[in-house]
Amino acid sequence: MKRFVILVILAIICMILYTPLYAYRMPKPTKITEINETSLVYLNEVLEQFWNITNGRYNFNITTTAPNGNLEGKAGDAIIRNNSGTLELWINDGTGNNKVWQRIN
Repeated sequence: MKRFVILVILAIICMILYTPLYAYRMPKPTKITEINETSLVYLNEVLEQFWNITNGRYNFNITTTAPNGNLEGKAGDAIIRNNSGTLELWINDGTGNNKVWQRIN
């Protein structure tokens, strides 16, 4: 019984420590209905994204120019703008040829 209680306590501690993991955005994967080369490539990309997020390999690009209208990205991409020492978070909203970015205050 003591082992079970210790295991439950450790599981709760692990869940609390991994809470920041949910702060990263990962797009919902599409359903794979047929196993072929394209679907395996897609599955590998999704698994690689998941691995990068869980292992802390997700890095922000830092730029000094405003990305809105200048920088192309995918919907949900995030970058950091260094505006003379002030850091700003910008998120791509996926419109306007994927060149529309919204600053998060």
